[in-house]
Amino acid sequence: MDVTSIQFIRVRDAVKMSKILLHSICIFTSIGSFLLWVIPPFVTQNQTVRIGSLLLGISLSVTGLISGYKLKQHDSLYKALDLAEKTAFNNYLAQETYLPELGSTEAAHIYIPENEATYPDETLKPEILPEGTSTSTSEEFSASLILEVGREVSKGSSDSFIIQEVLQCKGRKYQQGKIQLAEIKSIIEELNSAQYREV
Repeated sequence: MDVTSIQFIRVRDAVKMSKILLHSICIFTSIGSFLLWVIPPFVTQNQTVRIGSLLLGISLSVTGLISGYKLKQHDSLYKALDLAEKTAFNNYLAQETYLPELGSTEAAHIYIPENEATYPDETLKPEILPEGTSTSTSEEFSASLILEVGREVSKGSSDSFIIQEVLQCKGRKYQQGKIQLAEIKSIIEELNSAQYREV
């Protein structure tokens, strides 16, 4: 908290105390002027004292009420300052509490254990197709693509759906997709015939 904020808080507290002091003066002056008019020990026959005390009490009461009303208009400012002060204090406590933990968690994320470097790399095995298929088609189409097309054919999906959704041949590539679909269907037929022969 900077020096300006501290000075402003002191002025705010002083204004609050002056407001309370003004109300206290108004109350005691009103009571005193009332005593001079009513209670016999304080009653005097001097009209100057009586009228002066009455005017003094009225003037002090009116001045105090007006000053208190003017000061009350700044209550929203005082509440906003109190809220800002509490928020700044809570933010300070949160930073002091959680920032060290965040720093340790970031360091834990950056740290890489040595065991990760010792894991053996998984070797990728090529997809093997039966010998009945030609080498050109086995290199051009993967087994997963052939299986996906075979699954859609067994479902009864239309050729246009397979070309556009499975082979991703849309627009100008549609004719190329038809050729690829015909080749894949021939591969599937060869695979089926090879399985029947083995049985």
